[in-house]
Amino acid sequence: MDGDQIERLRATFRRAWLDQLEDWQRRNEIVLFDAVNLVLTQAAAAWAGIPADKDRAELCRELSGMVENAGGIGPSTMLALWRRRRTERTIGDLVRRVPSGALDLPANSPVRLVSEYVDAEGMPLDLASAAVEIINIIRPVVAIGRFIMFAALALHQHRQWYDKFAAGDDDGLEAFAEEVRRLYPFFPFIGGRARHPFEWKGYRFHEGDWVLLDLHGTNHDPRLFAEPDRFIPERGLSWKTRGFDFIPHGGGDPATTHRCPGEAVTVALIMEAVRLLTRSMAYQVPDQDMTVSLARMPARPKSGFRIDNVRRKPG
Repeated sequence: MDGDQIERLRATFRRAWLDQLEDWQRRNEIVLFDAVNLVLTQAAAAWAGIPADKDRAELCRELSGMVENAGGIGPSTMLALWRRRRTERTIGDLVRRVPSGALDLPANSPVRLVSEYVDAEGMPLDLASAAVEIINIIRPVVAIGRFIMFAALALHQHRQWYDKFAAGDDDGLEAFAEEVRRLYPFFPFIGGRARHPFEWKGYRFHEGDWVLLDLHGTNHDPRLFAEPDRFIPERGLSWKTRGFDFIPHGGGDPATTHRCPGEAVTVALIMEAVRLLTRSMAYQVPDQDMTVSLARMPARPKSGFRIDNVRRKPG
C-alpha cells in the first residue's frame, strides 16, 4: 500500500469515528473494543469500495468474528466460518458486478483493483479467489481495533502520555504506537508448518512439522529490550528496522513477508485513534477488570475496556 492509500484510509477512519461519536454521547456506556471495531468496519468498507447499502453492523460481526475465533475451536468458530462463507458470497456478488459496469467504483478502490486484476496470461481471478483477497484486505483493518483498545488502555495506565497528546504534541506519538504493539499481546503466539526440512541452532525440523513462534516472548526478551515488562515509548522502536526482533505479528521485511495487518497501516490508524481519544473526545473509565490473559487467543482485557460519560470536545 502506498502513502496515498494509507492517507485515504486514515482520513476515512477519522470521519467514521467522529460520526460514531455522536451516538456514543447518547449512551450510558460503551465497550471501546466493540465500538472501534464498528468504526474500522465502516472505514474499511468505504475505503475498499463496498457500497453503503451493505449492512455495516452485520459486516462488523462477520469480520471481527473471523479474528476473534481464529485461535480456538468449537461452536463459536463454526459460526465464524459460516459467517465468513456468507461474506465471501456477498463480496463475490460485488466482484461480479464491477467488470460489467453495474457497480461503478473509483479506480483506486481495492474492490475494483482486485475485480479487474489479470495475471500474466491475461486471466482474471475467479470469483471465489477475488472475494477471499478482498476479505484479506478489509479483515486485517478491523483487526487493528485490538491494538487501538490496548492504546486506550496504555493512555489510561500512563496518564502523562494522555496529557502530552491531548495538548496537541505529536512528538513521540509513533513511538507510543510501536510500544503499544510491543508490550500488549495480540496473538501471544502463532503456529506454522515447516514447508521443507531444515536445521536451526541445532534443532532439526522435518517437512510438515508444526512450529510455534512466541511473539509475546520475543517482544519481551530482556536480551532485546531492557526492562521488557515496562511501557517505555522512548525505546524508539520501528517496524522498519527491527527485522526479527520486534514482531507484533511476524518477522522479516514487510514488503515481502506476512506481517499482517500491515505495519504502516496499523501504526497510522493507532496514531489517529490516539489523537481522537485525547483531542476529540472526553470520557471516564469506570472500575472494571482490565486483566489480560495470555491463555486467550487473541488476547484482550477481560472487560473490553469500558468507558462512559463520553463527550465531544469543542473544536
